[in-house]
Amino acid sequence: MKKKTFYLTLIILQLVLAVYTGSQKKSFFGDEIFSYGLANSENYSFLGKQSATQVSHNHGWVDQSYFKDYVTVQKKDAFTYDAPYRNQVNDVHPPLYYVLLHTICSLFPNSFSKWYGLGLNIGILIIIDLLLYHIAKYFLKSELKSLLTVALWSCSAAGLSDIILIRMYLLLTLAYLVFLQMHIKIFKDHSYTVKNFLLLFFSVMLGGLTHYYFYPFAFFMAASVCVYLLVKNRGALLAYMTSLLAGFACNLMIFPATLTHVFGGYRGTQVVTNLQGRTENVFTKYYLGWINNSMFGGLMLYVFAIFFIVCLVIYLRQKDIKVKDHISPLFTLYSFTTIMSGIVIIKGSQMAQPRYIYALYPWLALLIVGMLSLIVQMFKVNTHTKGFILSVLTLFIAGLSIYQYNVDCLYSDYPAIEAKAKRVKGADCLIYQNPGWTDFYTAMPLKFNYDESYFFTSQEIPSLSKILAKRQSKDQIVVLLPDSFTKSQVKQTMKVICQSTHKKHYQAVYSYYSQAFLLS
Repeated sequence: MKKKTFYLTLIILQLVLAVYTGSQKKSFFGDEIFSYGLANSENYSFLGKQSATQVSHNHGWVDQSYFKDYVTVQKKDAFTYDAPYRNQVNDVHPPLYYVLLHTICSLFPNSFSKWYGLGLNIGILIIIDLLLYHIAKYFLKSELKSLLTVALWSCSAAGLSDIILIRMYLLLTLAYLVFLQMHIKIFKDHSYTVKNFLLLFFSVMLGGLTHYYFYPFAFFMAASVCVYLLVKNRGALLAYMTSLLAGFACNLMIFPATLTHVFGGYRGTQVVTNLQGRTENVFTKYYLGWINNSMFGGLMLYVFAIFFIVCLVIYLRQKDIKVKDHISPLFTLYSFTTIMSGIVIIKGSQMAQPRYIYALYPWLALLIVGMLSLIVQMFKVNTHTKGFILSVLTLFIAGLSIYQYNVDCLYSDYPAIEAKAKRVKGADCLIYQNPGWTDFYTAMPLKFNYDESYFFTSQEIPSLSKILAKRQSKDQIVVLLPDSFTKSQVKQTMKVICQSTHKKHYQAVYSYYSQAFLLS
């Protein structure tokens, strides 16, 4: 009873930390706006000139509803899942996370809040906690170490970043752990039952409909298991492969666009190209630092150094503690799978982003607690004292990681920018669209301030006076330029815009993932 109370207390404290961290989230990363838009938008999958022109009733000018309708569910569209499915066909990801987010948003039609996405993530978090606890208990053979693994992952900067990001990566973390747990369930007792293989089938569906990054993870684990079963149990091999292939086949039947995304889409092409010829070592350049700071609190080198010294001492002194007793074959499989899939993800991704490896961090939490526990075993103190020391070290690393790394996508500086934007509330907005990618999404709620908006290209600058004449109102004019524009590009572009609109001056309003200027 005391153990259950302690575990429940830990879960509650962790949820309090997650909710508090969520309350500190002041704005949205561009992909988070994508999450809401692709889950809820009925009429257009993406923001920009093309969709604005299609839905406009006034020569390409759109009002606030264009942006608000993108991220909200209208009452008549609640719990209708055409939008998330269709939008994901147009995008590059499977639809499951967007279906779940649409469901949450449907409970609150015509409204937009960070808490809809965060609420979904917190629900997923609770399931991950329970699952990671049982996985850690199997590997580490200890109630305390299991709880510390959950605490380290969920309270570290890496775990909190995963929880706070309103994207599918926390659901992918869950899918990885479910797939791993099914292998533990099947192979720890060689339980080759129909029930277990059916659950394995569903785990493949969960992962494959969440993110395509699930497939490298599943491949490396499954390939290793197939080799093992080929030698040990060919009957079980047939059932195992049938479960995996059936899960994959069902994913294709539910979402046939998978084939187009992976083999014909730009993201699939990028991955193949990068895996074949990428020479830049993005792991040491970016990811190693992120891992060190967000999971180890900057102490990765010291933890590994002390761990290997302890292992050497154990070997030389032939102490009763045996390193091999801390490593099971399934943990070796999990480690191999994590490392190999991590290599594919890191090398294959076009951009270096911490979120791409969020789902791999529970393995690191297991590894860190395992290493720390072996180090603590060298202390000549009683068992309770060792447990206390291990707890302090684990929680110290979790806290230090937040200090060293902070948490991704909080945007603590947003309120000051929002205050500046409200000074031009009710103005009309000219939004510059590059020929390639333009970020209309990060901090998108700033665009709720504008009465009417028009997406224009460089070719339209000479015609801006005629374009402005077609507005329904004659409010003051704000021009939004891409954040990527240099000072010289801004100066040159604004000079031409002023000439075209018959304005003499422009004044900077804010610079926050786009550069806003008020014409006068």
